[in-house]
Amino acid sequence: MCNHIGLRAYIKKIVKLKEILLEKIVEQYPEIQAKSCLVVPSRHSRIIEVETPDKTLIFKFPNNSNYNFNKEVNVLNFLKGKLRTPIPKVLYEGSKYAFFGYEKIEGPVPSWGE
Repeated sequence: MCNHIGLRAYIKKIVKLKEILLEKIVEQYPEIQAKSCLVVPSRHSRIIEVETPDKTLIFKFPNNSNYNFNKEVNVLNFLKGKLRTPIPKVLYEGSKYAFFGYEKIEGPVPSWGE
């Protein structure tokens, strides 16, 4: 039997989270005109995919204060041009809130097991 009350509460929580994260992004980058957005589950961060009129952006927020976003941004910047795999170019970095964003890279998701 499906727990509809639990599912509704979860959906409500995700919708609220999406609103809060988008609000933090637009507060610092008002030029971002979101048409739609989607929260993507992740272990270490909260990921929000934001669709704008001309592109799709990915924003990452830490799940907890122990996660070091500066290290991830530094690694992404270090890897640029060193691999054949496309590396996201960080376009947005939060100053008031811990987050960063980049344009979504289209294409197949790599399979590390092959």
